Amino acid sequence: MEDIENICDEVKALLLSKNAQYGDSVLNPINLFANSSSIDGIRIRLDDKYSRLVRGNASIESDEDIHLDCIGYHIMALIAIRREAAQRAGVFIPRFDSVVKVSDSLSDGK
Repeated sequence: MEDIENICDEVKALLLSKNAQYGDSVLNPINLFANSSSIDGIRIRLDDKYSRLVRGNASIESDEDIHLDCIGYHIMALIAIRREAAQRAGVFIPRFDSVVKVSDSLSDGK
């Protein structure tokens, strides 16, 4: 379906743009004020986004922007989960854009 492809492309562009702008801060936070894992940081960000959505404060950002951000954070959560699983399995993942599906890498004997 074209709508799905368009929205997925939009989310991809958003994630790549934010990663270029902020660096890999979601997956590799500097933990200046908090000492949490990337997964916990993502959960906090999602909690804030869903709070805005529930409260309906469009002066901060539109519902559509919140949904796009949430989709992006869920994708980042999947990347973090897979990276942690790969790390536990001894699979090295060197860059943001080179995340491999852990189940594939383990079944391939990598």
